[in-house]
Amino acid sequence: MRFINKHKASLQKICTTYLLPMLLCFSVMRIIISTYFSDYVATFSALSVVFMGALIYVYELIKPKKIIRGIIFLLIGAVVLVVCRFLLSSGFDHSGVWFMNWFYVSNQEAGIVNEYSAVVFIFFSFFLASIVYYFSVIRFRASGLMLAVLLPFIIYGKRAMAINDFDMVFMVTVYLGLVLHGKLSSDDVKKDTIFNYSYVIAGIVFVTFVGMVTMFIPKPDVRSYLENNRNFFDLRVNSDLNAFSTLNSESSARFGQGATGELLFRMRTNAPDDVIYLRRQTFDKFVNERWVTDADISRELESFGMATMNPIGSNKNYSRLMQTIASMTDFKDTKSVQTFEYFKTANDFSDSALRYIRLDYEESFRPGYIAAELNIDPSSRQNSITIYKTTHSEAYQTASGTYNSITYQYHRQSDDLVKYARGQSITTAEFVKMLDEAKAQNTISAQDHSAITETIEMYTSPDYYVISDRLAQLAKDITAGQSSDYAKAEAIVNYFATGGFTYDMDYMPEDESIDYFMFNSKTGSCTSYATAMTLMARSVGIPARYVEGFAAYEKDDDGEFTVKDTNAHAFVECFIPGAGWMTFDPTVPEYRNVRSSGNASGIIGSIATYLGRAALFLAVGFVLIFIVFLDRIDERLFRIRLHFKPLERKPLMLYQRVLKLLDRSMRVKNLDGYTPQMLTGLVMKELQVDISPVAEMFEKTCFGGIVPTEQEYAQTLEKYKQVWKILAKGRKKEQQNAQKVPKTA
Repeated sequence: MRFINKHKASLQKICTTYLLPMLLCFSVMRIIISTYFSDYVATFSALSVVFMGALIYVYELIKPKKIIRGIIFLLIGAVVLVVCRFLLSSGFDHSGVWFMNWFYVSNQEAGIVNEYSAVVFIFFSFFLASIVYYFSVIRFRASGLMLAVLLPFIIYGKRAMAINDFDMVFMVTVYLGLVLHGKLSSDDVKKDTIFNYSYVIAGIVFVTFVGMVTMFIPKPDVRSYLENNRNFFDLRVNSDLNAFSTLNSESSARFGQGATGELLFRMRTNAPDDVIYLRRQTFDKFVNERWVTDADISRELESFGMATMNPIGSNKNYSRLMQTIASMTDFKDTKSVQTFEYFKTANDFSDSALRYIRLDYEESFRPGYIAAELNIDPSSRQNSITIYKTTHSEAYQTASGTYNSITYQYHRQSDDLVKYARGQSITTAEFVKMLDEAKAQNTISAQDHSAITETIEMYTSPDYYVISDRLAQLAKDITAGQSSDYAKAEAIVNYFATGGFTYDMDYMPEDESIDYFMFNSKTGSCTSYATAMTLMARSVGIPARYVEGFAAYEKDDDGEFTVKDTNAHAFVECFIPGAGWMTFDPTVPEYRNVRSSGNASGIIGSIATYLGRAALFLAVGFVLIFIVFLDRIDERLFRIRLHFKPLERKPLMLYQRVLKLLDRSMRVKNLDGYTPQMLTGLVMKELQVDISPVAEMFEKTCFGGIVPTEQEYAQTLEKYKQVWKILAKGRKKEQQNAQKVPKTA
C-alpha cells in the first residue's frame, strides 16, 4: 500500500498512457498466435506481451531524443529483418514450403514450420508495438491504429476462417476505447482531461455498448473480392499448397478443413447419374497419416509407355486390349475364357457410349487441371484446347493452361460393366496369370503386360502404405466369403454405411490416426473414409488409389450442377480384374444431405453462434451493471460484514469506512493524520455534511473504552446511511440536490 501511495502518480501515468495500447497489441497478437501456434497459445501470447512491452519501454526512453530515436528504431528494425530473413531461409531449407504459402493455409495442410512461426512472432510483435505506440502515444491517428486491427481480418479472410467472437469483440472494443482515450491524452492533443473513476466508467460503458450493438446489427450479405477470389494474395501462381487451383504434392488435411460455399464452376452433362465424381488427382503413397504423390511410381508409369497408350490409366484403351486378348488368346481353362468373354461383345467404351460434360468456371477460379470423370477421352477438343493426361498425379490438364470453360467427353461406369465386375470370381493374382498366358501367346505386348502387372504390384506393395494389424484383420473379416474383388470393395463400402459411422466436416479428434477413426470416433470427413478404404483394399490384395476431386450432386433451378468448395470430395478407385479402374465412394451418404440442404449443421452452428453472442451480450451487460452499481454493491457488502462484527468493533469499522470513502472522492492526502474533530470540520467545509455522530462514537469507543448501546449504534448507523453517497461522490449536498431538482423557467 505504501509503495502504491508513493508511486501513485507514476502508476496512473503508466495506466493512462500504455494500458490500452498494450491491450490492443495483446488482443491482436493473441488472434494471430492462435492461428499459427497449435500449442501453448497462452504462453506465447504472454511472451509477446513481454517482448512488445520491452520495445515500448525502449521507445519511451528514446522519445525525447528526436534524431537519435530514429536511428535506434532503424537499427532495431534492421536486426528484426535480419533475424526474420535467416529464419525464412532456414524454414524453407527445412520444409521446402514457401513462407507465403505456409502463411495462408492451415497448419494441418502446410505442416508446422517452427522457423516460420518464429518469424510471425517476432515480426508482428515488432510491427504492432511500433505502429500502436507511434499512433497512440506520439501522434494519435485512428487510421494508423486501424492497421493493427486489420491484420487478423486479412489473415483469417484469406484462410476463409472466422475469428472467435469473443476475441474479435475484445479487440474491437479495446480499439474503440483507445480511439476515444487517444483523442484526449496523446502527446499532440492538448486537452484538459481529468482521468478519474468517472472517466473510466464512462469510457467503458460507451465502447462496450457500441461493441455489443454492432454484434447484433444485421450484416449485409455481400461477399468481398477477397472472399470470392481465394488466390488474391498468392504471390506464386503455381502454388503447391493452394486449396483448389493447383495440383498438390500432398493430400488435403483430414481434419479442420474450412469451406466458405464459394462457387467454383457449373457443370452440364447428358449423363443420367445423380452424382458425378470429378477427379483432380490421385495419390500413391501413405506416410505419416498423409497421402503423397510418389516420383518412383511416376517414373515407372512413364517407362511403361503410360503417356501414350496408357492401358491401365485409360479404361477405353484397356477395354480394347481386353478385346484383343479375348479374341486372339487360346486359353486352356474355362474360367479364363469366361473372364474375357464379356469383352467380345462389350460396347461400354464405344464412341456411341460417350457422354459429355461442360464446365463453366467462375472468374475467380482458374485451375491448373481439368476436373474430370475417370474415363475421360483425352482426344476431346473444344476451341482448339487439347486435353492430355499427366503421368504424375494421374490428372488431366490442357496445353493452353487456364481457361474459362471446357467441354469434353467421357465413358461413364456403365451398369453392364458393374454387373460384369461383380460377377467375376477371379482374384487379382489369377488375373495376372491369365495375362502371363496371353503374353506367352503374343496377344499382349511385353510393354502392356508390364504396365498392368507392375502397376498392380505397386498399388498393393507394402512399400507404399502402412496399415496396422488390427485394421488389416478388420479388412480381412469384412471381405471374407467374397469371391470377386469388386464384391470385396463393395463389402468395405457397405461396412461404413452400416457400421455406425458419422459424417462431420468440423470434427477435430484427440487422435488423428486412421485407427482412431476406424475403432474409436467413427466420425470424420470424406478424407478419412477414402483413406481407410484405400488402405483396407490394398491389404486384401485389391490395387487401390486415393483420389481427391469433387462430388457434383447439387443442381440449380436450370438443372445445372453447381460445384462449390463445399463439394470438394475424396473417394477411391480400385483396379478390378478384367474391368479396370472403377470408382467407389465409402463416405456415408449423409454428407450429401449435410452439404446440399444449406447445412443442417450450418443452421445449428448459426443458432449456436447467436446464442453464444447472446450469452456474451448478457455477460458484458452484467459486467456493465456491476461496474455502474459498483459503489452500491461495495457498500452493501460492507454493511453485511459490519452486521456480523461484535458491537465494540463496529464504531472503528464505521469510521474507517468514512475515511476510505473520503480518500476515494476528495483525494486529500494523509487523511489518516486528521483527528476526528479535524476530519469533521473538513467534511463540513467541503461537502456540508455532518459526520460528527460517527466521529464521536469512534472516540468514545477507541479512546474512552465506552462501548455504545445497540440503540446508540443504530442511530449513528442510520445517520451514516443518510450521508454515505455524498461521501462516496465527493459532491456537496447542494450540488446533488441541484442535480435531482429540474430547473424551472
